[in-house]
Order: sequence, then C-alpha cells, then structure tokens
Amino acid sequence: MALKQGEPTEGKGQLRERQQDKMFSLIHQCQSGKESVKRFCTVQGIAVSAYYYWLKKYKVSRGMNASDFVPVRISFIMDEVTMLIAPGSTDHRLRCAA
Repeated sequence: MALKQGEPTEGKGQLRERQQDKMFSLIHQCQSGKESVKRFCTVQGIAVSAYYYWLKKYKVSRGMNASDFVPVRISFIMDEVTMLIAPGSTDHRLRCAA
C-alpha cells in the first residue's frame, strides 16, 4: 500500500509499542486461562519462544523480576492425586504417600 504525500508514517517506536500492547494483552489472556502456554500459542499463531520473550518484558514492565516466584495453589488430600497449578503452565499431578 502506497502512502500519499503528507500522510503521517508510523515510526519504529510506534510499531514496537503497538506490538508490545498486543503481546501484553495475549500474555494476560494466557495467564487468565486454563490452557497450557504451548496450546495457547498454537491457537494464537505465535511461537512459544516469542511468548516467553514478551513474558519477560511484561514482568519487567510490571516491576517484577523475570525470575520471581509465582504463587501456587496446592490442594492436599492423603492417598489421592494432588494437583499443583501454576498460572500459565501445565498441571502437575503428584501421588501422595501415606
């Protein structure tokens, strides 16, 4: 598409900001959902590596250290399967010994 003379062009900074807004929105959706990161990325048509690249930037922009721990909800019942669920990750099931 050709630009007409006098039309404003979008600079690299504006493109990057728009891309960042889009990726941050996707990260928020992924972390709010129940799908694995791999499945979410496949459905959205983005590379898993790109997701983690932007996740690191997302955390830094929120004042979080990229390696900060994430709270995990743990349910515990003896002799049953226990599920550990971390936001944006797959479920991990452990067998509890009595």
